[in-house]
Amino acid sequence: MQNFVATMILVLVILVGVYFIARNPSMRSSSSYSRSTTSAAPRSSGVNPDRVQEEVKEEIAEEVEETSISDYIKEAMAQPYTYQDVADFNALLDYDIDWEEPPAPTQSLKAAMQAAEQEVQNAVKETLHPKTLEEWRAEGEKKYAMYPRNEEVEIRLASGHGGTTPTVKGILKESTSTERIGIGIRTIAKQDLPDDEVARLFPIEHAKMVETFARKQMVLQENGTNTELAKQRRLKYPQAFKAAGYVPNIVLKGASMENPDPRFWIDPASLVNLLEQRRLQVAYEKELPKRMKRAMLSRGYVYRNDKWVPQGP
Repeated sequence: MQNFVATMILVLVILVGVYFIARNPSMRSSSSYSRSTTSAAPRSSGVNPDRVQEEVKEEIAEEVEETSISDYIKEAMAQPYTYQDVADFNALLDYDIDWEEPPAPTQSLKAAMQAAEQEVQNAVKETLHPKTLEEWRAEGEKKYAMYPRNEEVEIRLASGHGGTTPTVKGILKESTSTERIGIGIRTIAKQDLPDDEVARLFPIEHAKMVETFARKQMVLQENGTNTELAKQRRLKYPQAFKAAGYVPNIVLKGASMENPDPRFWIDPASLVNLLEQRRLQVAYEKELPKRMKRAMLSRGYVYRNDKWVPQGP
């Protein structure tokens, strides 16, 4: 009798359980969900090379920034040749600047150059004493002054004429001829005279010779002036730029304390920005390839056919 009662109670419990399972579908799926989640293996996500590269670059940048720009510049100035891949720090050796808070220039670069140019022009005038074309014409008139008529003169003959007497002496006669002159009892053809004597004896040739002389002197003077201008600019421009608070833009090839070109000068704060960018770029060039390779290999990737791919078994 007792066994019968126990059996009936067990059947009743089973029926009640079936009833509740039928009424609650979520209970039916919970076990299967549990089995699926426990039996499925986790899937690995792919590696993004661009993201890895950014992480590596951030790591390099942090290392670069550990050295302040002021200490970096001081170290580079102490060993300028070691840092030539960044800039030519030799050009900063004469400067004592707080690179953490670099001072602002006292005037614009253009204003400094204009003031220096005025000094240059004054220096050239004091050195060369340049003349105008009219002043050179006056010099030509003196150099090729016409011989006075009806007075005794002594003129030279052209080479190869006159035998042992290279000069002719006598009263210079009045003449309207454009080809010959009379001196004493002699008549001398123009072709027998050197050019400078022709210029002193014939009015047309005189005017041409004076003008030629004046213009030639202007060309020579201009060439000499240009040479002296360049010399003075090389001297005074850099001095003016430095006095105004500018420094050579050492990131550019050719920048130096002797370069008078304003394009090679820059305010200290802007130079600091350029140096920060340049030193970071140099660090990337040196470190990024090898660190990127190491980072990707550690993630199971190799570089093949110009791209990173998972390393096969």
